[in-house]
Amino acid sequence: MTQYPNHPAPEPWQISVPEKSPATTASTLLWIVSVIQLVFFGCASLGLGLMSVMPFDELAGQMQNQGQQVDMEMFKQVHEMAGVLAIMLLIITCVPAVLYAIMAYFIRKQNKTCMLITAILLAIQTSVIGLMLLSSLLQGVAQGNILALLMGLVIFGIPVGLQAMVLYHLYQFKVGGNTSISHNWNAREPWE
Repeated sequence: MTQYPNHPAPEPWQISVPEKSPATTASTLLWIVSVIQLVFFGCASLGLGLMSVMPFDELAGQMQNQGQQVDMEMFKQVHEMAGVLAIMLLIITCVPAVLYAIMAYFIRKQNKTCMLITAILLAIQTSVIGLMLLSSLLQGVAQGNILALLMGLVIFGIPVGLQAMVLYHLYQFKVGGNTSISHNWNAREPWE
């Protein structure tokens, strides 16, 4: 004898698609953060490194040949500090970016130790890059330079925003665990 289930099968519009786990979203965002940091800040530190090994007279001659108006005293100071700035950019952005790419794999697997280490690194790096963002915004406003203001928002604002989103999703995972929701259609509803 065949017995029909108490609950009819759901209609196609009633089926809910499970939500992604916050850990999955955090790992995806973390890979995006690491790629952005490696590409942009890696190129910037490489450019500064190359600038530090080139003779100042050759660089100044090229600038004057192109007809660019540059304060040579300030340019000389930047040239002298270029090597240090390149190393600082590598330490502040590129080394953590490689670590984030590795940690994103383990975060996707919901490894809580990696999540904690990543959250600490992200909090430190977000505060440092956030200070750089604030400094560039204040300088752009003080000089009235809209282009510098927009460049600061793009260069520092995008990584800070993405890092804040990763921290938010890591926090959501910590608070709620895996929040994938799938409805059991055979379970009794409270009103039945």
